[in-house]
Parts: sequence; structure tokens; C-alpha cells
Amino acid sequence: MSQLPYQFFRCQHDGSFTWFSPWEGFESRGHYHLPLSHWLNIEKIEEHLDWRRRPLQPSPFISVFNNEYDANRRAQYHVDHGCSGVFVAEIDTTTLEPVLLPITFAHETVQLPVWTNSDNTTFISTRAARWHLGVSHSVSQLSEWFALDYIPASMIRHTVAFSYSLASTIQSESHDGFLCRY
Repeated sequence: MSQLPYQFFRCQHDGSFTWFSPWEGFESRGHYHLPLSHWLNIEKIEEHLDWRRRPLQPSPFISVFNNEYDANRRAQYHVDHGCSGVFVAEIDTTTLEPVLLPITFAHETVQLPVWTNSDNTTFISTRAARWHLGVSHSVSQLSEWFALDYIPASMIRHTVAFSYSLASTIQSESHDGFLCRY
């Protein structure tokens, strides 16, 4: 099982497939009510992870990073490409516990290691998806994890908003109003 990081970081912008509210948290715009094998499989995960072939329909996956550096790089990419409402959220992982999620396919049942809590918030590492589901290394970033369906506001420690400055540096304003440079 992948080691759980102390926190996750979610990069978000106004065009994200994932919806955000400071009172509710993050919620995917795609919800599947079919058996797990219909949407938690190699094809759907690779479509989500591969930025060159993102699906036109929202999925139940919410990407997060296990480190702040990669999340800030993604935020800078979105700012540089004209996205608005860009921010990075720090997500608390202290309530998560390791469990095995059984996914029944036609010829086998895969026991996928995941991390979940009493709210049924579930996180999956791309490492586990590669190892147990055969997801390609070429489409998955080692630091990327994904949540299923939602991340409640109670897990969000704080957010940092990003904007483009005239000096071509990224500036961010945290929830307490301080300006930071990355």
C-alpha cells in the first residue's frame, strides 16, 4: 500500500470539472451509479490522468498531489494559460485509514488499496492504480493521487489563490490576506 502523505494539495480553477464551495468542499461533476468495475478501471483512469485525452464528460475522479511543489507548478501552468480563479487547497489526511476496495471484473476481483475515512472520502494513489489495475506509467505522475466523488470542506486546511503578476512571477493570496511569491 502506498504511504499516505501528511497532506494533499488540490489545484483548482474556474474551468475545472470539479466543483468547489468553501462550505461544501470539492465535488466531482461526474457521478457514476454503476458497479465499480464500470468506472474504476484502466480505461477510465487513464482518460482522467492523460491530459492529452481528457474525457468530454466529467468523471468522479478529483486529482490531488502529494506535495505542494507539483500543485503550485500546475497552478502556474493554469495561470500562464489564462485560467481564472486558480487556487491550491491543502487537504488534511489525518482522518484517513487504509482499506482494500474490492472491484469485481468479469474474470477477477481486484483488491485495490485505498485510504478512506468515516465520511467515505476515498483517495487512491496512481501507484496503486498502476500496480493493481495496470494503468500505464506514461500517463500517471508519481505524485498524483485522486479522490472519488468528493473532498469535504472539513478536510481542507486552507486555500491559496494564484494570479499572474506583471513581473511574470506567480503571486498568491492566502486565506489570511498575506501575499506570497512562488
